[in-house]
Amino acid sequence: MDYIGKLVQNGTFEKLTEPVALYFSYVDIAKYEYYKKHKELIVEIRNFCKRELAAYLKENKYQAVTDDSLLAAHPGAIVVSDTGIQTPFLEPEMAKDFGLELAEAVEKSGFAKPLSKIFAIRLEQLPPPVIHPQQEKTMFTYLRHPDGRILEYIRERYGKDFIDKLYAEAWKQGLDAEPKKKHKHQVEDLSEPLNSGRKLAIEAFYSYARNDMECKYEVFGTPSYKHAVQFCGGDDKFGLIHHFRKSERQLYYSNYAMETNGEPEKDPAKQLETVIVPGVNPYLGVEMYMGQRYYEIPGDEERWKVFLEYMRAAYIPKSDILRQRRLNILLDAKENGNRAVTYVPNDTSTADLLIDKYQARQEKSLELEDVLITPATKIRKEYHDFIVNVERMTREVKEIKADSHKKTHTQTPETEKTTLNHNQER
Repeated sequence: MDYIGKLVQNGTFEKLTEPVALYFSYVDIAKYEYYKKHKELIVEIRNFCKRELAAYLKENKYQAVTDDSLLAAHPGAIVVSDTGIQTPFLEPEMAKDFGLELAEAVEKSGFAKPLSKIFAIRLEQLPPPVIHPQQEKTMFTYLRHPDGRILEYIRERYGKDFIDKLYAEAWKQGLDAEPKKKHKHQVEDLSEPLNSGRKLAIEAFYSYARNDMECKYEVFGTPSYKHAVQFCGGDDKFGLIHHFRKSERQLYYSNYAMETNGEPEKDPAKQLETVIVPGVNPYLGVEMYMGQRYYEIPGDEERWKVFLEYMRAAYIPKSDILRQRRLNILLDAKENGNRAVTYVPNDTSTADLLIDKYQARQEKSLELEDVLITPATKIRKEYHDFIVNVERMTREVKEIKADSHKKTHTQTPETEKTTLNHNQER
């Protein structure tokens, strides 16, 4: 298989029945060999040709703009950043061919080269940005819930030591993690789960690409528990490890191979990374990892469901424009029956992208449920009812005060006469 063909060899195009957006990284052609050799430095990539590349793609009839253009907020634009490219949502039957076509156009530019695999990302993998910031800092300073008011509600209702109590309980009831770390994984054993280590991000299939880095938009998984631990912060850190079922056609790679369009790994000792795909890898559950111990979180206990809601993490965009793009994608999908609105981003010019509708949304007051595709949890429903009651009581108090104020200041004819006589006497 040639270099371009290998770009879609990663598992994310398996069982495609819904729209997907494509994400991949590119590199200045002069630096390609350097990053192939120093793969660990890929997270530091900053290409200087993004404007040149966007202009080149636009000349070749693609609706391409740079990530600092206002048009990048439009869900129909192809966005070129200094680390990679993201496309609009595409219909499933055209996604793979369009990805290959776009990557080939990048290659033909002569000054840029596709670097990572092309990842097909489903709508359910895109977390919303922060809608309402939290007022207080939590013990997890790097965790931002998309609606901070829900965190405040949970702390008020369950106590500020709610998380500490659950952690203590998990430690007491948990099991020794050392045997799992020492276990030699068998990729061909379908009964062994895939593991996805996170620093306290709870939604199983959400993609949390740091700094919007396109080659990191896949949901990472590994057959190795010991390897997953590293993504919780290391052996003595606290995090969450999600478990998924393997696919019979699961592809495994060595470290950084997916970020550099490598071949699937054949050496079992190096088969450390794979992609978790909704609809392909069923979710099995989540555990709290505590360094020396682990605790399988019960999915049917209400207080643990509240804990999981507390751990919901928001999308952290690298610019306000990309934040608005994410909101626009999610709002459009909600209006479209929870299905991503799709585009054919090479059939018109960028001048035909109308941005007015999307700019107006910046002023709209949003609630979390306006942009969440997944059903509301019980605690979020309770919080919503609480807010509705507070707003109702606030209105009633205002009405009572207004009515009282009106009665106090309304003068009857007798009052006016008395006031007039009193003034004359004075």
